[in-house]
Amino acid sequence: MPAKVQQIHASHFLMNNNAILSGRGAEYFPLFIKIEAFGKQIEIKSQINEYLAPYMGDVELSLGKDKEMTNLVNQGYFSTSLFDQIHQLAFFPLYNLLNDELKLIKLVVKHFKKESGKNFSLENFANVYRVYSSDISTILDRNIKKRYYAELRNVFERQLNDKKNPRAYKVSSFFLHFIRWDNDFYSIYENYYEMMPGELKFLENYYTPEMINAIKAYLAYQPRANIFKNMFGKQEQGEITRLTYLDWLNVKKLLSGEFDKIFGDRTAKEYIGILENILEKELEAV
Repeated sequence: MPAKVQQIHASHFLMNNNAILSGRGAEYFPLFIKIEAFGKQIEIKSQINEYLAPYMGDVELSLGKDKEMTNLVNQGYFSTSLFDQIHQLAFFPLYNLLNDELKLIKLVVKHFKKESGKNFSLENFANVYRVYSSDISTILDRNIKKRYYAELRNVFERQLNDKKNPRAYKVSSFFLHFIRWDNDFYSIYENYYEMMPGELKFLENYYTPEMINAIKAYLAYQPRANIFKNMFGKQEQGEITRLTYLDWLNVKKLLSGEFDKIFGDRTAKEYIGILENILEKELEAV
């Protein structure tokens, strides 16, 4: 007798015991997801508000340019009537993104079940979903920027009283205090490499080899991110546009081949290892 196939069910619903009121007096509720998988079940908050970011204009247009309603939806809140209309009339891009989120949920559950084995549980699945669905470029950028900032501050503090080498102090002070650190690291590095390449490279004499290699690995990966998005259908209209950790499992195979041609086998493996280590540490924190 064949083994019983375990099904994964996921569906959106409105958490109607937690309403906020719009200016028009209609009740809007946060969007949640009910998940049933492998004999377990849980309810978690949808991340639709994060996936809507690239579609802001389309969302407003689909909602009749109602800015108040658009603002609530972009925060992940829906009225009962709007939620029903989205499904009945297949509103773009909301209908598409809701379906894509459910597909992503099921993929995360399958992968997490495979990784967990007999220890599989949905108890902490909200955090699991958050990490597995995070954009890998965002994770890499945040990690590299944090480390870069720490090493830059270290240079600044070490050179503070070194009168024999004032350049290191002046350059590190400038970068530390005048860079807009709320921007992503890739943009920061690329912009300052165009404006002050000598100073940027000069500071790297004071960084650890691990930091230098992490920067090189990330700068080699990031320009290829959009290419991979196209390859994996992330640029399709109505799809979630981010590359997630689940995509990384396939991305790294393609990236390894490219890096090997450009940098050689040894450096390619080192760069892939650096990037993967950053992503795996993020997963370990779940």
